[in-house]
Amino acid sequence: MLNNIEPEKSREESTVNKTCSCPCGKSQFQVLAYPFARFICHCNICQELYNAPFADATVLWWRDIILPNDHDIQFKKYRAFPGIDRGICSDCKSPIIASMGFGAARLALTAARNFPNINELIEPKMHIFYNHRVSDAADDLSKYSGYLKSEVAVVSLIARGMLNRKRPVR
Repeated sequence: MLNNIEPEKSREESTVNKTCSCPCGKSQFQVLAYPFARFICHCNICQELYNAPFADATVLWWRDIILPNDHDIQFKKYRAFPGIDRGICSDCKSPIIASMGFGAARLALTAARNFPNINELIEPKMHIFYNHRVSDAADDLSKYSGYLKSEVAVVSLIARGMLNRKRPVR
C-alpha cells in the first residue's frame, strides 16, 4: 500500500533561505532547504497543540535550519516514544518547530503554515492517525489509521524523501 506514493521530484535547494515563524511572529528560525516530506497528522497531540483538527507537517534535516541562540521556544516531549521534542512559542503558545532523532540523523518538523509561502512547498502525501480525525478529508491522499500503520507509513515517506533530496550547497 505504501508503494503507491511517487517520490517527490528533487528541486534545486542551494539558494533557499526562508524565515519561518509562529503565528504571532515572535518565534522564528531560518530554513536553508525545502522540506523533503509533508503529511497531515490527525493525532490527539497535534489536535491539542495546534488547536485544530490536524497538523500539516513538513520534515527537513535539523542541519538545514538555523535556530537563534536567544530563542524563547519551550521544548517538551508529550509522549515518551517516538520522542518528538516539540517546541512551542512562549508568547502565542503555538507549535513552531520539533525535533526527533540524534546527531546527523536529527530531523526538524514544522507546520506548513510556519513557512512564508506555503505554495512553494511540496504537496502533502498522506494522512496519518486518520482514526482520530474530526471530519473526513475530501482528497485522494492515502489515509492510515492506527498507531503502527501510521508510524510505518510516515517513516517510509520520510525515508523516501531523504533519499530523493538534493543536499544544499553551503
